[in-house]
This record gives sequence, C-alpha cells and structure tokens, in this order.
Amino acid sequence: MKITVGQAVRKESFWERKYELEDIWDAIESGSHILISAPRRVGKTSILYKILDEPKENYIPLYVDTESADSQSEFWEKLFNALSEEEFINKFESISKGYLEKLKKLRIKKVSVLGVAFADGETVDYKEAFKRLVKDLDEDKKIIIMIDEFAQTIENIIKYDNPQNAISLLLAHRELRQDAKIASKVTFIYAGSIGLESVVSKLGVTKHINDLNNIKVPPLSSEDAKAFTQS
Repeated sequence: MKITVGQAVRKESFWERKYELEDIWDAIESGSHILISAPRRVGKTSILYKILDEPKENYIPLYVDTESADSQSEFWEKLFNALSEEEFINKFESISKGYLEKLKKLRIKKVSVLGVAFADGETVDYKEAFKRLVKDLDEDKKIIIMIDEFAQTIENIIKYDNPQNAISLLLAHRELRQDAKIASKVTFIYAGSIGLESVVSKLGVTKHINDLNNIKVPPLSSEDAKAFTQS
C-alpha cells in the first residue's frame, strides 16, 4: 500500500475502516440520513470514495464536493450538474435512456438567485427542481448523495452572501429529507473538514439538522496505526 499524506485515497490505497463502514451502511439501510463527524485528516473523504467505488447492490452513490460554493445557487448548480452527468445516469441500467430523455425535457437553463429556470421557460425554487429531477427514478435503486464540505459551504454563504440564505439552504435540505417520496429514493450523507453542528449552532438553527444520524469517525487505534505504517 502506498502511504498518501494530505489527500483522499481510494481503491487499493484505502486502509480498510471496517467498523465505520458497517455503521454507515447500517444507517443507510435503515433509511437514515447521515452526518459524518471527525477531526481533520482521519479519512472522511476516503470513506466516501470507498462507498462510491464499492456500493452495495441496488445503491447508486453520487459524490459532490461543494467546498467552493459560496451561495445557494452555486451549491445547487454543483448538485444538479452532478445529477445530470451521463456517467451517473448510466448507472441506472434499466432506465438510463428514459431518464436521459427526461433530462432533455427538463434541461436546466440557468441556476440563479431566483431559483432554477428550465428550458420550457418555467422557473421554480431549488427544492422543487430537485424533486423534479429525482421523482421518476427507479425505486429499486436508491441514490446516496454524498455532499463533501457541506459545512464549509454553509460557512461560505454566511460570510460572503447572507446568513438567512444559509438558513434557507439548511431548511430546504431538512424538508427534502422529511419528504417520504424523496426519502424512498435518496439518502443524503454530509461530511467535511469542519463541524456542521458548530456552524449551524452559530445560526441558532440546530433543529434543522437534528434528524441526522451522526456517525463519528475516530483516528486509527494504536494497533491499526502501527499495522498501517508497516503495510
């Protein structure tokens, strides 16, 4: 195994985090939405890559890094672009063609502060646009949307845009997670290098994330760290 410092790793370079992955998959299979909490440099992103590279049957993971987004519109544009990528769509083997046709009809023309403008001329809010894109997906295959650096995005919006818009984004995500139809098709996983709880607490809206299953990723044990350095 090649030891990599400061960057996420994947595939043969990944050091197995058996118990953390078991906890995450147990939460996914129970229908929970997840917040992954951990100190810096313990491998949160590498764990997300492991889920992306080796998903369980009937789950289709999608990884989105939103660290650079500093407005609601930038965040949603990154997410919608990822949902529209052909590489992702083709994972839905039985419906990829139909979904591609659907996306052509629902082609997003512009994502702005006003919401999402579709090619048919209608503009709707971000949450409604998300529902349109996922509502007809095959329920036999559930999407796992892994949003990396979500807390950084919220902090960016607070700093460079408007705290109320950060609250709006948090509320939209909570409402999506609480929507039974969406929850039957999508599991959200949030992760990042700063704590979402601390960022949200500064806004006084911890209630917007209290439905998340908080899974902590600890540093390697002394035994595992020794084995890792000798691998």
